Amino acid sequence: MTEGTGSGMIGERDARVKRRGERPNSRLVLGMAVGLFVGVLATLLVVFLDTDLLSRPRNVQTVAVPITGTPLAAAPSGGGQPEGDRRFIGMVDVRSGVFGRHREYLVYAGCLEDMSYGHFITVDFGLMESPVITEAVAEQNGIRVRFDSGHELLVPSKLLGCGR
Repeated sequence: MTEGTGSGMIGERDARVKRRGERPNSRLVLGMAVGLFVGVLATLLVVFLDTDLLSRPRNVQTVAVPITGTPLAAAPSGGGQPEGDRRFIGMVDVRSGVFGRHREYLVYAGCLEDMSYGHFITVDFGLMESPVITEAVAEQNGIRVRFDSGHELLVPSKLLGCGR
């Protein structure tokens, strides 16, 4: 062995160690990048699920409106049987699926008390609490719905048909 060969090897190893300490470890950088990507993806997924996909409608109130003796109780234009003697008006509070945040209020108008078939009308009165239906009256051209806030909504008779 010569003296130059042995001392040169020790010097190269010291140089490699010194270089490795000057720059970040590639595994550390890769781990940080993957962690950041997974965190952003999980956040976007939760926000998307909360706002668009999942929602929890909650029936707040249902009111039966008698229509006997009004034009709404007449036989349908097709000559079939009358469609019943009452309609249902309901208030539905729709909340987001993950965090339970308020999304919108819907007024239901239809023939079924369980609100499984009918029309839903979005209402926004700018109130902090849920609107309450104080009165629903059948009129010549539809059903007039009055709320505790003083607002009124006329549901036209064409939305109140029960035929499928």
